[in-house]
Amino acid sequence: MTTSTPRAPWDDERLAAAFAARAARAVPPVDLASSANAALRARPGSEVIWRRLIVRAAVVILAVGAVSGGIALLGAQRGSSGPGQPMDSPSANPSASPSPFDPWAGREAMGLPVISVSDAIAIRDGGVDDREIAVHGWFWPVGAIPCTLPPPQPLEPVCLDHYIVLMAEPEKLGTGGSTGYHGDEPTGPSFQIDLDDLDSAWQPALPPSQPVEIAVVGHFDDRLSTSCSAEQQNACRDRFVVDRVDLVNGSRQPTSVVDYVEGAGKPFDEAQAVIDVVRPGVTVLSATHGIGGFDPPRIEPSFFYHSLGLKQEAMWIVSVLDHGAVATYVFIDSTADLYDITRGRSELMAPALPPEPTRDPTPSWGPWPPENAFSVLEFKDDMGRKAFVAVVDESGLLEWVQEGVPDSAIGGGATDGFFRDPSGAHRYRLRWTTTICDLQMTVSIGHDVARIIVEHAPRNGCDTMAVGRELVLQFTEDVHPADVELKVIEATLLPGPPPEPTTTVVTLERSDSTESILVIDHAASLMGARAANPVPLIPDFSGVRIIRADDGGTVVLWNGTLCDRDLSISIEAHDVGHPDRIVVHGTRLEPCRMALVRRAIWLDLGPVDVASIVGQLDVGPRSDAQRDPERQARPGTSGVGRLVGDAAVGHRQ
Repeated sequence: MTTSTPRAPWDDERLAAAFAARAARAVPPVDLASSANAALRARPGSEVIWRRLIVRAAVVILAVGAVSGGIALLGAQRGSSGPGQPMDSPSANPSASPSPFDPWAGREAMGLPVISVSDAIAIRDGGVDDREIAVHGWFWPVGAIPCTLPPPQPLEPVCLDHYIVLMAEPEKLGTGGSTGYHGDEPTGPSFQIDLDDLDSAWQPALPPSQPVEIAVVGHFDDRLSTSCSAEQQNACRDRFVVDRVDLVNGSRQPTSVVDYVEGAGKPFDEAQAVIDVVRPGVTVLSATHGIGGFDPPRIEPSFFYHSLGLKQEAMWIVSVLDHGAVATYVFIDSTADLYDITRGRSELMAPALPPEPTRDPTPSWGPWPPENAFSVLEFKDDMGRKAFVAVVDESGLLEWVQEGVPDSAIGGGATDGFFRDPSGAHRYRLRWTTTICDLQMTVSIGHDVARIIVEHAPRNGCDTMAVGRELVLQFTEDVHPADVELKVIEATLLPGPPPEPTTTVVTLERSDSTESILVIDHAASLMGARAANPVPLIPDFSGVRIIRADDGGTVVLWNGTLCDRDLSISIEAHDVGHPDRIVVHGTRLEPCRMALVRRAIWLDLGPVDVASIVGQLDVGPRSDAQRDPERQARPGTSGVGRLVGDAAVGHRQ
């Protein structure tokens, strides 16, 4: 007779353990959840939050049914860590349990774990979730095919946007041709990605031979999707906004910096320096340079630039990873102010301290040649035209420099760059392209030869035929050309020639004599001139005084003698219409024993700020050559004419 031991009763914990063990032995269809989600997503209709709650409820129902039938569907699809793990817990991220056969398992992009396209789709379909994630997949380039009309909002898909996708598997979608784009949508898991305003240099030329393997950093449910039309809300939320293309075919990519201002305004380095001070620890994902009123409203409609009075100012729009969350900053070129617009309103961040001074060369054009020039070289072409290059060495390593003769064997035939010269140790060639109109250039060699800047003098427009320049530089120690940054700053084109100066003769009457004073207007601002009557009574002074008259005119006063001859007044300006200097010219017969006299001329210059106008007295002993006052009226001798003329050959006043 066999006796049996009574079994323990089936309490709740024992039942749960039995179901869990049974579920672990079951093998569910791998595409069951994906097909169910796809079917639910294809249904038209309702608000996005209800659609996503329905998807989430469907997953819960499938999971409950699977447990009762022995299939742990939820654990297989979402990577749950165990029966005690809540379904909506952040730790239930699909990346928490990567496949052991996934070659991307454990890899990171910008500090974020790289997940698969299928896992990203699960995040998209799990409810409103705009967290920043890194996703690995495959990309097939479409090419630049313009739309007839731009989208009403940045995220609304138009034209070929539905072909711009990230795929789970490498699929060839189609090609572009003379009749347009011909292609198919992917057959495997995929989702649309938004690559607007990102550098596309990583994309292969069309037609590509194979899809590109990439890892991108971005997010679903972008905040700008709320500005899309009602019928496009779901499509906008489901587009994956790419903030950075981090890896392409396994190679790390540089930060995307797109400059629509074409070199004007401040470089992104200055915006980066302010961000580093104001928000240390953030990582720049991408940056775009635009002009207020054009690009920024299209890129960031939420930025209230009008309220900041920016109008047509240049600004950088920067996406950053701020301690795991994406944020959008705006850097204003003219003020260096930094705004946070992540929450849809402009918030001025704490002002930045000025960055530490750099030891790299930062040339700004001034008197030429520079006082600290190591050497000034003269270039002469076959037609006898001369150009000059001043070399400034801040490294202390330069031994000598001379003009080079281009040799195609050096530098692999490249036009511009910094190359080794095999003719001697520590010898290098520097090449850059300029024009025959550029007559003065400055080459600045930075600390440790880490940076070389070539800057051209401002000049007038002319026949800009390209010409190459080359220097041979001998250093005291070895330099690695690959570590040297070469920056060539093109010449600033000066405005057209100023108008011809106008002249007016003012007669000063005295009891014993009459003298004529020539007024020369280079600023194109003079509307009238006469003797000042009465002469303003102010204490003794030296030089020239410029004061506002009671009737709104401008009075020019100076002290002299009756020996002064050939007197003239020159009204000068850097900008036409805005006088900023008035010079009294003349000669003096020596020795002079005649009495001192004060002269005053009234000028109608309009509503100018007299405090901003500099007065200058240029009256000296008369030379043997008689001074001709009419000569001063010729263009190019003073005022705008002289300032612009000198700037054309590299001088500034």
